Amino acid sequence: MPVTRSRTLFFSPGDDARDQLVAFLRQARRSVHCNVYGLADPEVTDALLDRHAVGAVVSVVCAHTQASGPADKVQLQRLVDAGIEVVITTSPTGAIDHEKVAIIDVVDGVMADTSAVWYGSYNFSQSAQKQRNYGEADNDPSIVARFWSDWQASHDFGVAHHPEWQLSSSADPTSSTDGQGQRL
Repeated sequence: MPVTRSRTLFFSPGDDARDQLVAFLRQARRSVHCNVYGLADPEVTDALLDRHAVGAVVSVVCAHTQASGPADKVQLQRLVDAGIEVVITTSPTGAIDHEKVAIIDVVDGVMADTSAVWYGSYNFSQSAQKQRNYGEADNDPSIVARFWSDWQASHDFGVAHHPEWQLSSSADPTSSTDGQGQRL
């Protein structure tokens, strides 16, 4: 069965890109995989928690430089405490992981009508709506496949090369952190 092609472009501050991103995340049925420079928007976090609560697989890869920031740390810790996988990483060159990507329902395969990707310059932060940014939602299977492959590489790099940066559940009595959310 062919995919019904859909591509939608949003600009901020004119379009309400934030609401569009949140709606995009909430339409996920089976999975949400994000690769983000930072995650500092509670509404985006709420959408991810909502999807997790209804049984969707949720996993987030986040840049190390932003993950240690006060706003991002709170949102990422909320995800970890809910049992959502969060992987802190850099790019393979050691530079920042500067992506702003969300992939939904890729567990159904890139050819599924439900799989899609959101990408662009739009940060997953509260201030992004006030800045000149864009976000695009696209379900082209070749685009979804490319972002999925990149997400897997970023995820696997963070897991293999930076175990010391990974967050522990604050409810875990055996975990010790340095007060910054980092394991000791």
